[in-house]
Amino acid sequence: MQVTFQIMRREPGSSPRVQSYRLDNVLPGNTILDCLNRIKWEQDGSLGFRKNCRNTICGSCAMQINGRSRLACKENVSEMLTRAIGTDERGEPVITVAPMGNLPVIRDLVVDLQPFWARLESIHPSVSRAEQLAAAETVAAQERSPQQNQTVPTSQANQASQVLDQPLDQPLRETRQTPDQRALLEQAGNCIACGACYSECNAVMVNPQFAGPQALAKAQRLVDDTRDRATAERLSQLGEDGSGVWGCTRCFACNEVCPMEVNPLDRISRIKSVLLAQAATAGEAIERPLRHRQTLVQMVREGGWIDERQFAIRVIGNSGRDWRGLASLAPVGWRMVARGKMPLTFEKSEGTDQVRGLIDAVRAVEAAQGTAQPPPPDRES
Repeated sequence: MQVTFQIMRREPGSSPRVQSYRLDNVLPGNTILDCLNRIKWEQDGSLGFRKNCRNTICGSCAMQINGRSRLACKENVSEMLTRAIGTDERGEPVITVAPMGNLPVIRDLVVDLQPFWARLESIHPSVSRAEQLAAAETVAAQERSPQQNQTVPTSQANQASQVLDQPLDQPLRETRQTPDQRALLEQAGNCIACGACYSECNAVMVNPQFAGPQALAKAQRLVDDTRDRATAERLSQLGEDGSGVWGCTRCFACNEVCPMEVNPLDRISRIKSVLLAQAATAGEAIERPLRHRQTLVQMVREGGWIDERQFAIRVIGNSGRDWRGLASLAPVGWRMVARGKMPLTFEKSEGTDQVRGLIDAVRAVEAAQGTAQPPPPDRES
């Protein structure tokens, strides 16, 4: 069959333009990458795009196809024609191809991935074993001490033994994990770093500080990894307002486009659950994003909707404990009073009982499934 492709082209320093290519003898099962290769080999050798494995493994060929970020090596022509968002001069569907979003375009379909990698680096994406390495050095010193007529201090030896969870006179052993502990890491481990989720992320589009769905999915893997010893530091960073998990707008775009079904939003929600579990025992010391979440749920459960008189005072002013937060509310508060927009009373929603029942039902299901704000996993002794 004959298929028309409309490809967004862009040279350095020039404005983007759309160029059409028509291919003959296209098979329904041909992938979009097969067709791009034919265009480059048969019609226009200047067309730029990334490719490598051609088998949904490397993630190199991510681009926007018919308005959605996808892997060109995974999507086939017949499926994309049924999802066409444009037509040619004959009224027949065309396949549109454009570079990924939220990233600077280098040329044609090739984008600069540096912002994507920088966000991944910002969450320190490797297991932290600093304590174990220091303890292992103590073991090595213990082994060297008889030859050097030196002894390792008892307190240092005991601390190393506790970190390694074994006597120092035994060979160092591997770190073991149970199947349940390992299961928490598997889905995030399927990520191929193609950038499709980052390309579609609305939060990244409006907030340059937001870490992005791929980086946060990787962070969940580390938060739940029992081998990692930097969990407290990670959770502190991930709970920051704007850059961490609370910057997510829950638009579900990342889940929809992920070719490996990592479901980054689910990974982000898992981190939120851990943070909320910590906040349950933190009392007044919880951060503002957590207060926002807790206050929102509490008010909706009690009144069916938000009490606008109290919400900002509880969240930003920490129920009167944060004087700077309260002071920041004064200007907008006076403007609301002056313009008659300050609600003086609060009336519960007529459906409050139904709303409360829904919230309680969800909590009951989460408790039964063991997903209700689970605490961080137990670390090695």
